[in-house]
Amino acid sequence: MIDQVLAGKYQVARLIGEGGMGAVYEATRTEDDERVAVKVINDDAVAKDEVLVTRFEREALAASKILSPHIVEIFDAGHDPDTGHPYMVMEMLDGENALQLLTRLGPLPPQLAIRIGIQTCEGLARAHEVGVVHRDIKPANLFLTDKGDEVVVKLLDFGVAKFKMDQASESQNQSLTRTGSMLGSPMYMSPEQARGLKTIDHRADIWSLGIVMYQLLVGKIPHDDIDGLGELIITICSEPPAPVNEVAPWVSAKLTEVISGALQLATDQRYQSADEMADALKGCLTGSKDVAITKDMLVPLDEEAKKASAAAMSHDQTVALDQAPVTAASTVALSPEELAEAAAKDRGEAPSAKGPDPEPPSIDPEQKRRDEKVLAKHRDAQRAALEAARLSDDTGSSGAGRYVMMLVVVVVLGVGAWFAYMNLMVADAGGAPAGSSAPDPGPSE
Repeated sequence: MIDQVLAGKYQVARLIGEGGMGAVYEATRTEDDERVAVKVINDDAVAKDEVLVTRFEREALAASKILSPHIVEIFDAGHDPDTGHPYMVMEMLDGENALQLLTRLGPLPPQLAIRIGIQTCEGLARAHEVGVVHRDIKPANLFLTDKGDEVVVKLLDFGVAKFKMDQASESQNQSLTRTGSMLGSPMYMSPEQARGLKTIDHRADIWSLGIVMYQLLVGKIPHDDIDGLGELIITICSEPPAPVNEVAPWVSAKLTEVISGALQLATDQRYQSADEMADALKGCLTGSKDVAITKDMLVPLDEEAKKASAAAMSHDQTVALDQAPVTAASTVALSPEELAEAAAKDRGEAPSAKGPDPEPPSIDPEQKRRDEKVLAKHRDAQRAALEAARLSDDTGSSGAGRYVMMLVVVVVLGVGAWFAYMNLMVADAGGAPAGSSAPDPGPSE
């Protein structure tokens, strides 16, 4: 294609990229020397099918009528009279797509990800208003266009996913893997797309954008440990992704709620429009409410901020435990010193006064040995409970099985705390630790 004139109108200069659906070239429009991007579907089977070629041109025409600064402008569509290959002519963009940005920076700062999401929603809203559903929202189709000091998100490939579905339905003897690759990007598919429903509407794009936002914030997609296409489809249809801040604790609870609102399995429980999701994302902006993306925002997630956010989450969890009612399970948060003080209070002993320079108390070696033995048993009980919790997570148990495992953890922790507490009481009173044999007093006189 290089140096050829496509359809007598576009002088092809260089290859920009290629994928499963064809290739994209930089070209010059011969009538006015305007730089354009040309997407060519270089599939001979498609070129020979007049129905598919007509559908491709129809989808491109529909996409060209969407007026938004966040959707790539389509100038022309047709087919090359020499090869029969259909093509689409678009505005030439400079910059990088969101996948390239993610690869370069890693997880994005939340305020940057929010702005990318808002601008994407604004483009989707205009498309949905004219009845066009994208069906293949993914980071590679979100292009960050260089506009001087700013970058602007533009959606690519409108109409192409629908064309791929039409092509797949026209084809016969397709394997599952081949069909899946033609219908879109399975990792970003909504549950209704994964089930192959014919009643796909704009809320499928809401789901896919939720997955993209998840990836931008975390650095990976949900269910990234699944390799098989069949297992992935089953999981998408039955298991909502975990909340974002469980994987990325630096993400706020408010933003986590927004992402979860897009990733509801049932379409009627998701955001019902892209505008609604955009409004929710705007509510997560801090500082400036301007949704523009400046180039100085294109930086990696600050590691110190990440650590601080993780520490804050840990603190919040500790505060929640401190404010919870004291139960057998919650007493495991007590330190050994606090357990000893609780035992003293239970015996009615006043806490020792804390003077400026208290005299170190005398320590009975035998008493110290008994205390250490009791506390060691307490720590063993805690470790056993934590290991049980870890095994529960590793095995992926859910539902009733997970509930039973949680009960086991609570019981073990509670018993461990009670055991430590009671033994300290007995030990401080001069008795033998609970669970051990008392010394034989010998025969009575």
